[in-house]
Amino acid sequence: MPQREPVGRRRFLRQLVGATTGAVATLMPISRVSAAAAANPPANRPNVVVIVLDDVGFADLGAFGSEIRTPNIDALAVAGIRYNRFDSRAICSATRASLLTGRNNQTVRMEDLASKLREPDSDDKSASKGEMPTNAETLAQALRHVGYGTDAIGKWHLAPDYDEAPGQNRRSWPLQRGFDYFYGFLKGWTDQYKPLLIENNARLPAPTAQSYHFSIDITDRAIERWRAGRAARPTAPRFLYLAYGAAHSPIQVPRSYIDAYRGIYDRGGMPCARSGSRGRNGWGLSRPPPFCRHAMPATWHGARLIPSIIACLPGSWKPTPGSSRMPTSRSVV
Repeated sequence: MPQREPVGRRRFLRQLVGATTGAVATLMPISRVSAAAAANPPANRPNVVVIVLDDVGFADLGAFGSEIRTPNIDALAVAGIRYNRFDSRAICSATRASLLTGRNNQTVRMEDLASKLREPDSDDKSASKGEMPTNAETLAQALRHVGYGTDAIGKWHLAPDYDEAPGQNRRSWPLQRGFDYFYGFLKGWTDQYKPLLIENNARLPAPTAQSYHFSIDITDRAIERWRAGRAARPTAPRFLYLAYGAAHSPIQVPRSYIDAYRGIYDRGGMPCARSGSRGRNGWGLSRPPPFCRHAMPATWHGARLIPSIIACLPGSWKPTPGSSRMPTSRSVV
């Protein structure tokens, strides 16, 4: 069987938006598409859905042999393409910055996490500044420039703390980085039952419903926004960036999910890891490099999304001390 060519981040993004515009070569460095391309976009452009999973790796996806049941992701994998390489930056903000700009994270000054400073340092031009420069165009900005509706829902973690200080303009918040709409949280994590919610550029009160969970909320919100966007602009393609926080701390799992796996881990994590690794060996995943993580983009011809490109991927890598599942690759975003 012929070997598949390794897929780097830029080539992956090129495949992801390749059908979007004839000016795809200029999209990859994330330089602005030409005015001609923006004025005359090709017909039948695909919708684009990017699903980012926090602290999730190959070992957690049924499509790669996991004991965890992920039937909808598995269906995408069967109908599309499974990649076994994703250039994770090993930490949350850095990976997201690379994913959304198509650039190395140091190039866009996101070497580590978004800045925790309360005031900006105008003299800081370093790779570790923790704030993306405004001339680093995001995928959302590029797609909106050619007529896409753009929504970001879920975790953001690309805004420095000082963005909300008096006199600042929230320039690193989603609406200022190319999205028409945002609903979610700004920091690295939040309480999944009482999250610190933001809608667009304003804070919302914490939910009070006993049955509330953030993952369910953002899924419902994404569906609602998708339907509303299609109703308002039936012929316009859509870009949805849907970023979950569920597997990241504080790891608040609804009881129904805990009960569904009762007894499976009674023998510990290693037997599950060994069993799952046999399925992953066929995908070249038995010994992944420490910081070479995974993407599983797939094209799904679903009744409500035709034509669409759906990419499901984790973002960064965070080892769990003493974890027996680490060799099979736990990832992070």
